[in-house]
Amino acid sequence: MLTIGVIFLGIGSVGMVAAVILEVKLKEPKYKLFQKVFPWFMGIGGILVGLAISGAL
Repeated sequence: MLTIGVIFLGIGSVGMVAAVILEVKLKEPKYKLFQKVFPWFMGIGGILVGLAISGAL
């Protein structure tokens, strides 16, 4: 569970950085949508990591 949580955190982090860079560079609104989606990956990953560390799962 910890591994899956860390993977979700990584996907969210890399996705946010890429979306911000592409939105600033290309000025296309579809990258703003990505900026709203990738934080969900980070949130899910954070919850999974927290549950794995606490021993709940």
